[in-house]
Amino acid sequence: MKEHEEDRRTFSRVSTRIDALIRRIESPDAPQLFHETLLLPDARNIFVGSNVPKEIGEFLLALDAKLDTLVSMASRDRLEQDFPIPADVYEVSGNGIRFHTTHDFRPGDHVEVVLFLSRMPLRLTSAVGVVLDKRAASSRDELSPQWALKFTRIREQDLEAVVQFVFQQERRTIRERRLYHEE
Repeated sequence: MKEHEEDRRTFSRVSTRIDALIRRIESPDAPQLFHETLLLPDARNIFVGSNVPKEIGEFLLALDAKLDTLVSMASRDRLEQDFPIPADVYEVSGNGIRFHTTHDFRPGDHVEVVLFLSRMPLRLTSAVGVVLDKRAASSRDELSPQWALKFTRIREQDLEAVVQFVFQQERRTIRERRLYHEE
């Protein structure tokens, strides 16, 4: 079902610097290769209120972090085969991203993108989108050219993960501003 532009929700946008992997697709209806964004509870609080001794809980959390690292490395290799275009994301919202890559695109190209929202624990999300245009970098810290990508299809759990990421980044920015303005 196609949504009308006026029905499209608007989302907060946040400046960031995260990695992404991209693959070109033939049409916006092509099946997505990437599946499963798991929104897991914060593992640090998993033992609160349980009878697990604190030391055992800390050991299990450390073991979990090490397993996340191994899974992350194995997943990255497979993802790079399926999504051969690396990109640096400078801006993200529930509507799309602004990214840099050394690969060339044309407005109207359809792609699937996997965003690395977090490395530890590994949090990946995916969307299908259309390349809108090429832009110059918005600051000296960013590389040019940058491409604007509008999400045309994103699963509900992936959208929720992106919105949570944006919200966390906004909160962090607000905390940092308060900290530096109080000094």
